[in-house]
Amino acid sequence: MNNPSLVQQFQDDLRRTVDRLSSMALDRLERLDASGVSAADRTCELAQRFVEVTEELAPTGHGAPVLPRLRSHGAASQLAVVGRDLAVAAELCGETGDVALGDAAGALRDLRVNHL
Repeated sequence: MNNPSLVQQFQDDLRRTVDRLSSMALDRLERLDASGVSAADRTCELAQRFVEVTEELAPTGHGAPVLPRLRSHGAASQLAVVGRDLAVAAELCGETGDVALGDAAGALRDLRVNHL
């Protein structure tokens, strides 16, 4: 059984991050930071990590798919979809899923606080 507070925390962090991304101007999403990475690129990287964790939690036997790099305005939607998939897979995995959701929530907060 999953910890309901971890599930809720992840869902809240996902919603907040997607809302922030959705409200950002395109030029801000595409602007490179000091390390030469844009917010859209960081979001795509996080979405790919979510896909990989989802595959670990609920293996399909085909490996984790490689997500396409969408245009910047699609980053929020892509993150929302793969985040929801991760939540579903984690809810089926009990304690292992709780750990994955806790890590994913932390990654969402880091993206939102430090890079958006």
